[in-house]
Amino acid sequence: MLEFQEKQELQKRMMIIWVIWGAMFVSIGIYIIIGVILAGSGMKIAFDIPLETVKIALLVFSLAQVTFAIMLKKMILMRVTPVNTTPSGRNDLITTAAGKYNAAIIMSLAISEVIAVLGLIYFLISHDYWAFYMYCAISAGSMIMIRPTVAELEGVAEALKKSEAMRT
Repeated sequence: MLEFQEKQELQKRMMIIWVIWGAMFVSIGIYIIIGVILAGSGMKIAFDIPLETVKIALLVFSLAQVTFAIMLKKMILMRVTPVNTTPSGRNDLITTAAGKYNAAIIMSLAISEVIAVLGLIYFLISHDYWAFYMYCAISAGSMIMIRPTVAELEGVAEALKKSEAMRT
């Protein structure tokens, strides 16, 4: 079980993770704004492949990315990691747990954000607003599904603490 001070320190680290999550979530809105501005400018990219084929291929790829983002987060969090040791020789459970959790969240969010980028690219090719918004919604939904929680971060810290106790 985590001590009160450890939980407080994890709460502080969680604020940083939430800021990163929020910034990446807001980026989807920025992609929508960019798409609308570029569509208003009359910019269109020529493309020889049938657009319906591209749309379906990108949709399948996007759904595979959602699955991969969720699985990647779980794989990283389940992997056993040794607790870092500070120069003074003290085990730094909080830094190790937060670092591991940050890596899992950031990589999963980046994969989810790519879906909105693919939607923007498809939109520049096709000017299909509905499909663009669909890709952005899939990206946002994926980000909401993998959003960071305090309970997960505490779970990572507790697992690290147990594994470290078993080593000694």
